[in-house]
Amino acid sequence: MSFNPFAESPTRPKQVISLGFYRTGSHSLKKALAIPGYREALTDVTPFAEPLLKAFPEARVILVNRDFESWMKSFQESLVLPASEGFLAWLSGNVMEPFMGLQITQTACKMYMGLLGVFRME
Repeated sequence: MSFNPFAESPTRPKQVISLGFYRTGSHSLKKALAIPGYREALTDVTPFAEPLLKAFPEARVILVNRDFESWMKSFQESLVLPASEGFLAWLSGNVMEPFMGLQITQTACKMYMGLLGVFRME
């Protein structure tokens, strides 16, 4: 029997979809939703909001809103800075990315800024 990663399988209905970015309390929210029995909850899925809402129209939706400046500080301190420190990060950002014509770090930051409607940082 061959393995097909794109084979259709039965889906479980999603009870809750939380639309919030990383570092907006999504892990804590998922744990809290399990207490009253919301086992089928999705978090950290904002980039996929539209197809998920169409796929699971019965799901309750939680829209998470966080101040941009505090979110960006938390995002940078927990994800960006740790990934940008040390020799491997230096090698990746200063040698490998430019050599391969990539701008992964800048692109990721711009993507989040665009999704949040932020056009420039002071």
